[in-house]
Amino acid sequence: SSQLSATPGHYQRGDVNLNQTIDVMDVIALINQAFANAPLNTYWQISDVNADGRVDVRDVLFLIQYVFSNGAEPKSLYQ
Repeated sequence: SSQLSATPGHYQRGDVNLNQTIDVMDVIALINQAFANAPLNTYWQISDVNADGRVDVRDVLFLIQYVFSNGAEPKSLYQ
């Protein structure tokens, strides 16, 4: 599902705008962070959607696939 709800009080990798749902608005926020130098969240790992230790175009592509193409779910921050 492209609508992944987070447990209240917890953060989810990919919920870039921190509204506890992963959707197109998170894709837009991540594009702004990756390409327009928008500030990262305090917990930058939220924007590291593919969990490779960086926030870059690969995270944007991962999130687009998840939201629009039923791609792989982002890994938990708590594993």
